[in-house]
Amino acid sequence: MKRLIAVSLCVMLCFFTGCDLTLSTIDNLIKPPKLSEEQNRIDTALKASVGDNISLVYPKTGDYKSAFIVENIDEEETSEAIVFYKENSGSGTVRMNILDQQDEKWVSVWDNTTVNGSEIEKISFIKKDGRVYIVMGVNVTSANEKTLIIYEYTERVLKQVFTATCMNFEVYDLNDDGDEEIITISHTIISETKKENAAYMYSLKNGECTLLSQTAMDSEAASYAGIYKGRLAEDVPALYFDTQRGTDQYGTEILISVDNQLENPIQENKLGRKTLRYSGLSCMEDEDGVYSIPQTVILPGYSDQAVSEQPYLIAWYQYDMEKRELVEQATTYTNYSLGYSIRIPEEWLSGDAGQITAKRDTTNNELVFYVYHGDLKNESETLLKIRVFPRSSLAQGTDLPYGYTLLGTNGQMVYAYNLKRTHTDFDLTHQEVTQLFTIMQ
Repeated sequence: MKRLIAVSLCVMLCFFTGCDLTLSTIDNLIKPPKLSEEQNRIDTALKASVGDNISLVYPKTGDYKSAFIVENIDEEETSEAIVFYKENSGSGTVRMNILDQQDEKWVSVWDNTTVNGSEIEKISFIKKDGRVYIVMGVNVTSANEKTLIIYEYTERVLKQVFTATCMNFEVYDLNDDGDEEIITISHTIISETKKENAAYMYSLKNGECTLLSQTAMDSEAASYAGIYKGRLAEDVPALYFDTQRGTDQYGTEILISVDNQLENPIQENKLGRKTLRYSGLSCMEDEDGVYSIPQTVILPGYSDQAVSEQPYLIAWYQYDMEKRELVEQATTYTNYSLGYSIRIPEEWLSGDAGQITAKRDTTNNELVFYVYHGDLKNESETLLKIRVFPRSSLAQGTDLPYGYTLLGTNGQMVYAYNLKRTHTDFDLTHQEVTQLFTIMQ
């Protein structure tokens, strides 16, 4: 793995420290950015058409997160502006307004509702055969049920090409043919206790949306917490889906296209159990766009303790097409709230079962690795201590207590280690510690 852990630190911090991250909290933390000069002109033209008593709506995810999306969506040379908004005195339904440039001024030319949607999940554009398609996801009844709508805008008329209800969707060239496809995840209720999830791959051509293929997904997945565009190690395009199963468990599924047919190798090869882990752990991308799937590893001595009270390791796996198996790439201890990760050396993993464990000291922000002898209180054979100091607590900013060696700094955090000798095969060198340790960006 060339780069460790691409995550949202805010969400991870709240998960691992137990704070409550509600929608109202997020709304309070995320303030709408100041408008640029061009956006101000668009905003003025919008309000001249629909009135001042409106609130802008920002897409929640995807590549376009502005309320003002400027893109050339028709046959003219100039770009159009797409704006999402709600009427403050209305029903709360999101509306979409399209503005065009006429005589170097922005003018509203189209306005409509978005199937009674309350939020815009994301928006994408597919450009193919001289046409531009607007692909939108709208949250209607809940965050786990979306309406996918595909529009084509020609001659200042917005035409609906396709619509479907789904749990989530993504736009990606999954079959590697040079054109982007639309991949949706949908569920079908079979009975009060049973449902089926399936993935569908669609292609756009000449203003029509055609189903190319479909495949089964994990029926236990209640929602899809993250979708990542990437590749397999064999340089095959792949979509990775972090699934939420219940309140405290995540899994991962992978979609690829073979001969234009969707495949889910995790389900087809019965590998789902190998992807299960505690909620909040997401897939990780390396520099080649290949994602690794995390699995939590309980340390010796902690099997009967609550998750919040135990340190644990994360084993990272990548899917191997030839072996049809998840192959382990590395095992790490990763502290998201303190912003660091340490790769566990092979010697610690390949020894007799249950020989190495760890203990957290949350008061001092310290992690202690030691040889396990059946009692967590017995730290007589300590191997390594990793400690994080607030810069303000150190005398000269980086003057460390006796026995600690500097690993690096990140803002107001100072990372250090204390290396011990047990005269066993588990002992590390100073060089090995620095090579194994990573400060997360």
